[in-house]
Amino acid sequence: MKLSTLAQSALIQFVKQDDRYVTRNNCPQWIVDLCFAARDGMFPDDYKYEYIIDALELIASQDNDACIEDLLAEIEADCYNHQLLKWLASSNSRVEYVDRYFDEFVGEREDLIKQISLGQWLEKTEVANIVLQTLRDIID
Repeated sequence: MKLSTLAQSALIQFVKQDDRYVTRNNCPQWIVDLCFAARDGMFPDDYKYEYIIDALELIASQDNDACIEDLLAEIEADCYNHQLLKWLASSNSRVEYVDRYFDEFVGEREDLIKQISLGQWLEKTEVANIVLQTLRDIID
């Protein structure tokens, strides 16, 4: 089975309710496990579910499994300050993404909005990579 086919199967297990994604009632256990893995210890969170959907849509759009990681490399943070600040304020753990980005990749701080943007990028790519690895594990 191809990753794109599995991602498409996963996407139909989510519905949008009141501007947020939720899993369908009685969805397969592997969907629950995928969401749990992508949340990485966080309580259920609207942003995490949005990033799971984004990752699944990226993977589903790619026919060639070998090119999926190139697509994931193109993930970007939100471009509007109010979106970044809303993301940051949504959970205390989001500050950790900002701090981790600079500890792991840069070491030197930039302006505040740039820092927040890079922290959000780190969370988005981390979720996407977890989703991708989970789908690969299911196929194997």
